[in-house]
Order: sequence, then C-alpha cells, then structure tokens
Amino acid sequence: MQKNKTCTDFLCIDSGSGGLPYLLYLLERFPGYSSVYVADTENFPYGKKSKEKIVEAITALVERLLEHFEPKIIIIACNTISVTALDILRSRFPLPFVGTVPAIKQAVQLSKNKIIGLLATENTVASPYTDALFLEYASEFRLIKRGDAKLVRFVEKSLHKADEKKRKKALKPALAFFEKNNIDVLILGCTHFIHLINEIKNSAPPHWQILDSRAGVINRAIHIANEKGIVPRLESKALFYATKQYSASEEILLRSFLEQNAISWQGLI
Repeated sequence: MQKNKTCTDFLCIDSGSGGLPYLLYLLERFPGYSSVYVADTENFPYGKKSKEKIVEAITALVERLLEHFEPKIIIIACNTISVTALDILRSRFPLPFVGTVPAIKQAVQLSKNKIIGLLATENTVASPYTDALFLEYASEFRLIKRGDAKLVRFVEKSLHKADEKKRKKALKPALAFFEKNNIDVLILGCTHFIHLINEIKNSAPPHWQILDSRAGVINRAIHIANEKGIVPRLESKALFYATKQYSASEEILLRSFLEQNAISWQGLI
C-alpha cells in the first residue's frame, strides 16, 4: 500500500467546494507545489452536525485519505471543522495541520465603530472556540453573528448556474441583517462564502471592510513548508476528488470551473 500512495505537498480538505478559493490562492501566489483537494460531499454540510459527528466524520476521512495519499501538510479549509476538531486531528495524526478560523484579530484592527459581523455556519457562530477567540482579541467590541446554512447550500449546489441577480438575491437577507446591526467589518467565517466575495463587496455598504482568511491560512502553510524544506517545482500540480457523486449538471459545471483554474478532476475517492 505504501508504494502506491500519491505523494503531495498539500492535502486540502473541505465539506465541498468551499475551500477551493484557498487552493486557488495557493496556486496563484505560490506556484510550483503539488496539491490534492478533497471535497467531503458525503458529509456535507458539516455546519449543522454535532461536535461528535464532526469529529467522527473528519477523523475517519483523514484516516481513509492517508491510505491513498502521502501529504506533507494538511490544510483544513473549513472553519467548522477547524473550530470543532483541529486539536483532535493534531493529537491523532503525526502531520502538521493548518486550520481555518474567523479573522477576528484582523477585524479588530480595522473596525472603527467596534461592531463586527461574522457570517458563518451555525456551528462556527456557536462554537466556544469562536467565543474564546473573540474574547482574546475583541473583548471591548460587539460581535454580531449569523449562521446561514441556506447560503452555504446555495453556494455548494446552485452558485455555478446562478446569474448575478440570483446571487445578489441569495445574499440579501444576510447583508440586510448586518446592515441593520450597524457593523463596519464583515468576516466571512465560512469558506463557501468567499465564492461570493465580489457580489458581497458590490452589494454591501461602501464603508464596510470584508475579510476572509485565505492569506493567513496559506501563508501559514507556506511557512511550515519552508521550515520542512519543501520547495516549489517548475509547475504546480493540483488534483480534485470528492467523496460522493455530484449530480450530472453539478459535475459539468464544477469540472468546467476546475479546468479553467488548472485543477485536474479525478472523480470519487
């Protein structure tokens, strides 16, 4: 089994396509590395599962993936998994894990009225980890939280076939909620929402700052790579797998998106 494993610099995991902007950031800013992306479509969505179910699902998935791949660094491109199970993953597997958590520290530096919005999954907004992070960096601020499972599902299931009008309609309830609460910084605390970042910026009040954690996560992964002596090659290599079959229409749209971004569709794992 060992000799048949696929070696890769980075193994990226998310519940679906949400983490792809992190892989794209890596490919664009730090070319030359090899990457495998796994969409855990079988367990989508993670955002409404119990902590026990999340831990069970992600540990089983990592165990299965390590039978097929030999990664040097694992990137958990999912806020929900990270705030729920990252410590457990680090304790169970002898590999460096890079997690994705809401950019609260950065938001504090940018907010002028001390009212910050967090748009995420139900699990992330309710997580004790998120509350602890907020108390550490922003105890004098107000954090307005919204868990939006409907928007997560829209991004995963409908985004690639939705025109601009439908995308703005899907965003409208969340943006109206935060505008009513007078925020001036909005944290995208679910990786899926980064797919809508241009629409969010175009629809949100002009004074809002919109934050995500792509730069922080990928810079951390590259820092670890440098420490481990992992060097880029002449060309990037990125493979995409899913754990459950997409519908025919979803697969066509997703494969087109991947091809446009030099990511190779590999099917099910």
